[in-house]
Amino acid sequence: MLNAIQQGYATEALAFVSPCIDYFLNHYPCLREVVDPEELNSAALFACATAAKTYDPNKAGISAYFSRAIIHELLKSCRREIRSRSRSVYRVSLKQAERRQAVRCQPLADAAVLALTTLTERDREWIEAHCFEQQSVRSLARQHGVSARQATKILRARLSKLRKATVDHPHWGPVRED
Repeated sequence: MLNAIQQGYATEALAFVSPCIDYFLNHYPCLREVVDPEELNSAALFACATAAKTYDPNKAGISAYFSRAIIHELLKSCRREIRSRSRSVYRVSLKQAERRQAVRCQPLADAAVLALTTLTERDREWIEAHCFEQQSVRSLARQHGVSARQATKILRARLSKLRKATVDHPHWGPVRED
């Protein structure tokens, strides 16, 4: 049971429920399908009630304290739901994955590889080293005797050339979404 002061804190914290749920759904997109929105709302209200018992206005601001408590409870409720699903790893169905992210066709990747052949040897060398051989910008900078900042600029410029060559080629158009 909450006393009158704690009830006041909990009531004041209800203003943070909706923004915290929105934040949670935007920053943890992989957990959107785990728990229903009604369950998220219930978990957030529970967090307000339990956090009101331990809230001390001298130590923290009300928005920071209750927002953290709400987000923590939302994460805990998702964790509980994932564990309760027959002790298996949570898997996303193909239909859910397609809804989350539009599936793109392969031609853009093929076009990028073909566009890579149209670039100069020096441009290709930088792009292949970074993208295919997984060399860091710092290692490229050391290898070519430039600063890391300059290497970043050079790499961006060369990737921009690749992007332009991929999109501007007459046989390769922009990829259409299916």
